Amino acid sequence: MVAYVAEDETGLPLGYVLVRVSDRPESPFTWGAKVIEVDQIGVAAEQRRHGVGAVLLHAVRLLAEQSGTDRLHLTVWGFNESAQAFFVSQGFKQSMLRMTDP
Repeated sequence: MVAYVAEDETGLPLGYVLVRVSDRPESPFTWGAKVIEVDQIGVAAEQRRHGVGAVLLHAVRLLAEQSGTDRLHLTVWGFNESAQAFFVSQGFKQSMLRMTDP
């Protein structure tokens, strides 16, 4: 697990991101790949829409580039339309839909 924290000039935390780096072996069901998955990302409510999330994702993308990652994944709740819009604005595209049965 890798963590990044965005801070203001006084050291006050503004947001964070936790990522997992994994090597997925090839199987009959999927290709092998080195994958970074954003496990959690959060920005303080008063700091949203000020570029903090974009800075955090930039750090993740640099990690992906430096580690030779094939893919960058994340999961977002279906009801969280503002997060979905943010991730689309950052270049993410829907590639899968997870469905549950309570």
